Parts: sequence; structure tokens; C-alpha cells
Amino acid sequence: INFSGLLTPVSTLDGAAQALSAAFPAAWFHSISVGVFAKGLGFAELRAELAVLAGFAFVIIGLAALLLPRQEP
Repeated sequence: INFSGLLTPVSTLDGAAQALSAAFPAAWFHSISVGVFAKGLGFAELRAELAVLAGFAFVIIGLAALLLPRQEP
């Protein structure tokens, strides 16, 4: 919550904390949520944030598929 921008905007964090917040998917999701609900932005304006969030999903699902043990039927 601290690095997602929910309590404190990411832009007000110092350099190291701001860089660390980019590593959390919640920060990108919060940016998308604010853009859609408060500003009325569309897909074209949020394309970069959506691409980053999709990249997080791809990496997390890929790591889960690689690291979780296989179950026998």
C-alpha cells in the first residue's frame, strides 16, 4: 500500500522509493484506476500502463508455472 500510491502519491516519494514502487503491480493498477474513474481516460491514453501490467501478469504466471511442482494425476 505504501508504494502503490494509495496513501501517498508516487510522485512525492524520494528517488529510491519511487524506483521501488515501479516494481509493484499495484502502483500501475492504481494509476490505471485513477485514469479511468477520475479522469475518464481511454485505452489509448493508458496503453503504456496496461502493457506494463500485462508484463507483470506474464512474468508472475510464467514464474508460477516454472516454480510450482507438477501434480501427478
